[in-house]
Amino acid sequence: MELAEIREKIDRIDAQLLDLILERLECSDAAADIKKKSGTSALNALREKQILDEIAQKAGDAAPYAVKLFRAVLELSRERMACRMDGDFRDSDMGTRIAEIREEQTNIVLIGMPGCGKTTIGGILGRMTGRPVIETDDIVEEEAGCSIPEIFASEGEDGFRERESRAVLKACSASGAVIATGGGTVTRAENYLPLHRNGILYHLERDTRLLARDGRPLSQMMDMDEMYRERRQMYLAFRDRSADNNGKPEDAAAQVWEDFVETAKRIRF
Repeated sequence: MELAEIREKIDRIDAQLLDLILERLECSDAAADIKKKSGTSALNALREKQILDEIAQKAGDAAPYAVKLFRAVLELSRERMACRMDGDFRDSDMGTRIAEIREEQTNIVLIGMPGCGKTTIGGILGRMTGRPVIETDDIVEEEAGCSIPEIFASEGEDGFRERESRAVLKACSASGAVIATGGGTVTRAENYLPLHRNGILYHLERDTRLLARDGRPLSQMMDMDEMYRERRQMYLAFRDRSADNNGKPEDAAAQVWEDFVETAKRIRF
């Protein structure tokens, strides 16, 4: 198929998507009218979780992309319903306070290649903001009672990834924290939802020639350029925002914090 044909197909799909989104918003209006009469909240967290879980299951390898799309759709639907039911209160005193609480409670989640500076920048952010800093690698080592290289030696990568996913769930039970993940967290799609439910994900980008390798079994065994090529799409699928860490880590931390403050306020729910 030629590029021109692909673009024509995309245009047709986009037109269909627009029609479906407009139809979905009409359904949101109808649901809002019913909920307003019955005094029901626009937010139904259990139903949204069920929808996202089903999407993730159906989408297979494309789950991170599909879930990200439907999270946005659900947020728009909630915003449409809430505005129809109660008016847009974002500029009110109540809306301002809610935005402040959201900023206080939302996690800053750092993802990126092994050795890209997640631990360093996480520590700087913790000192800057007074937020607790949680490292999923620390949770893994604490619960295993041994180091990550020892886990790789005894259980292999699969065993480590299982432990890492459990560590992600534990870390994400916190709120208002800085969470530094392992470099390979993005290799498992099931880690996406826990990290995103109460967090904004920042992809720390760093030249592969500058990546630290000490204490990182895969980094020592693999070519880092090859690893990045394999994982690049995974980082793009997981991330909400990105930050350049090729200069001073303090500058990267400041970039993350400034962006987080603005981004967290724009999220309506």
